[in-house]
Amino acid sequence: MPVAERIYKTDDIREGFRRSAEEHERDRRAEHSRAVRAAHPFPGWLLDPVVNLVMFFDDLDTGEKGFRGERIVGRLLGCLPPPWCYLNDVVFDLGDQSFMQIDHIAAGPGVVAVIETKNWRGAVLGTKDDFRRKV
Repeated sequence: MPVAERIYKTDDIREGFRRSAEEHERDRRAEHSRAVRAAHPFPGWLLDPVVNLVMFFDDLDTGEKGFRGERIVGRLLGCLPPPWCYLNDVVFDLGDQSFMQIDHIAAGPGVVAVIETKNWRGAVLGTKDDFRRKV
């Protein structure tokens, strides 16, 4: 599938990306539940619903902060002068049920910038595959 088609088939691609993200989230929570039960065999099954609820609200808060940061950066990119242009929240279908989401792409004379937005305070450490807050 050509790159342009992968960008413009947004409804199908976004739905696939959403399903993939939900599956990843289910796996992450299941792994966390297994770890809690392994660490606390008897009360683990009692703690499991509480831990999942705490994770849910933490993820909800983190997600809202992230969306807020992305909206701010999107508005700032909207202030770029012509001939600059930008795209927000671009999802690529890499095939084989694999997706890549880019927060922002900005292009201007001789420059293309790929921007990953993090709405975090403090120092951030990053590699090509991972970002973490420095504690």
